[in-house]
Amino acid sequence: MKKYFLFSIILFTVTCAVSQERNNVGNKSNNMVNQVNSDLKLLVIGVSTYQNIESLNYAHTDALAFYNFMTSPEGGRVSPDNATLLLNEKATFPNMIAALEWLIDQTKEGETVIFYFAGHGDLENKTMFQNGFLLANDCPKSSYMAGGALPVIYLQQYSATLVQKNKAKVIIITDACKSGKLAGGLEGITNTTTALQQSVENTVKILSSQPGELSYESDKWNGGAGVFTYYLVKGMMGFADRNNDKKITVGEINIYLTDKIPAETNFAQNPSVIGNPAVILSVIDSITFANLKKMQSNEILTNGDVAFRGFEDDLKKQLDSSTYKMYMDFRFCITNNYLTESHPVYGNAVELYKKLLENKNASLVHSPAKRSLIAALQNTTQITINCLLEGKESPNEFSIPKAYKELGIAYSMTDSTEISYNSIKCRYLFVKSFNSFDSNNFKEGFQNIEALLNTDPDFSPAYFIKGIANFNMGNFDIAAESFLKAVELSPNWMWAYKSAARTLFKLKKSDEAVALINKGLKINPDYGPIHSLLIDHYYRTKDTVLALEYLEK
Repeated sequence: MKKYFLFSIILFTVTCAVSQERNNVGNKSNNMVNQVNSDLKLLVIGVSTYQNIESLNYAHTDALAFYNFMTSPEGGRVSPDNATLLLNEKATFPNMIAALEWLIDQTKEGETVIFYFAGHGDLENKTMFQNGFLLANDCPKSSYMAGGALPVIYLQQYSATLVQKNKAKVIIITDACKSGKLAGGLEGITNTTTALQQSVENTVKILSSQPGELSYESDKWNGGAGVFTYYLVKGMMGFADRNNDKKITVGEINIYLTDKIPAETNFAQNPSVIGNPAVILSVIDSITFANLKKMQSNEILTNGDVAFRGFEDDLKKQLDSSTYKMYMDFRFCITNNYLTESHPVYGNAVELYKKLLENKNASLVHSPAKRSLIAALQNTTQITINCLLEGKESPNEFSIPKAYKELGIAYSMTDSTEISYNSIKCRYLFVKSFNSFDSNNFKEGFQNIEALLNTDPDFSPAYFIKGIANFNMGNFDIAAESFLKAVELSPNWMWAYKSAARTLFKLKKSDEAVALINKGLKINPDYGPIHSLLIDHYYRTKDTVLALEYLEK
């Protein structure tokens, strides 16, 4: 607290000096401050609030602080037209993909792209693949493959596309791996950071920690921040300028972060910087630096989605009035979730999108309309999928047939050339198979499951639903094999443990069932349904002492 107080006094002193200096120079303007950096594209994502896992405190404010710095006239000078910000509930997996697609569409040759993410990072299963995930607001507790989590491999593929196709430079900044209490534990964050560290051509990576380390956040930094982003922004403001040439390079930010963050965390967190050390991150001058030191980034935005605001402001000038109204009606339907069901006045987003595609005057909005519609169709269905994964009833406004319909439309709008294609296809086939089994169309259901597993053999929910169908048909051997495969791929998925154990009891394999239950209880000792299986088992075997013991639990 004393350090922060002293820093505030220094800022006040510098502010007074800068004000005096500006008074002395009269009306002379600082050209650098007034310039807009048109060669930069910016995507900033911050998730503190999660729907299904433990939340964070300052990830979204860290993202906002970085966004404010990068878009300020005194900082990165990125035009809001070239910047996208996704915070908390807006930072869903489909919205992240839509924003990455926006980068692909908008980035021109020779430009620089900065991707920033603050939130949870994890890997559910160390044997499945080693790429890790950046967890979105809508990620499930288990089975990240079912959506709600951005695979690091996707981020690598988008980076490679920007470099190879768009001829751009890419800077990836992640302040992730903030908790070891998620599905993958410390091993999960280790593998996620390892995956992020993989070098990519013409790409700089600035990561908050090394493999196996947590990234810390606390109110001791700027009244509430992650230590990494706090010092990253300070360094880019000018504090990292070692040779006083008014430029902050990757090499200088590496030295600054390596000096500050380990000392602040008792060497528990050590940042990782990968890439060309000569790449320039920010440019400053003496007046700008002094002005930046007095800036505070504590403002709160009421709207977490600032994407495309400049784009939409200009549409009215570029579109004829009827086309503009049609697009605004479309945006209304997207925002208010009238996707396939119609609003009495504005209609629905799917039909309006079709009309926009038929309208030659609307070519300017075809790409953003497609991106936002595909994202919206997935956002609503992910809630249903997450409920299915946890064995819960979906909210009244969501249902399996609705999810099947909406994901089907999203799937029809993509093709195999798009990075997110397989993800959408797998979730579509998952919901489609569930819908088929619900309608007692078992043949079609199993066909969909096989098609899903041919697309992605590690999609654990496919094995789970295959287990449910076979259990209901009395095929307990196949059901047990399927449930156990789901447990193997998603080793923290408690409903899969329960279903596998229940089936093993049916097969009179009580010892295997009890061993599996005890394994699950080590992961989540408070999962009531799995206690119920043990109670039933011990009552059947007339071991009333153990039955009563688990009944108390």
